[in-house]
Amino acid sequence: VWIRGAREDFDAWAAAGNVGWGFDDLLPVFKALEDNQAGADQWRGVGGPLHITDCSTSVHPLTKRYLAAANQAGLPFNPDFNGASQEGAGIYQIT
Repeated sequence: VWIRGAREDFDAWAAAGNVGWGFDDLLPVFKALEDNQAGADQWRGVGGPLHITDCSTSVHPLTKRYLAAANQAGLPFNPDFNGASQEGAGIYQIT
């Protein structure tokens, strides 16, 4: 599973005096590590040593039911846990 740590955790480390450990400081490092098959954008990188696979194109039927149940329970669908938010239910990317 490829999922970064929570923005809030990194920002708390920076606020505690750990200069350079805020999420915005580390995002370029994460992007440089990635070779994301979904392509580069604000949140993703390409050309790095770590191949990232998007599994949303081949979803198991039970996973589809899980996502429907999560939606019924009020959890938003999250298309990218390494994007703007980690909240919700969705399909993980893998390495």
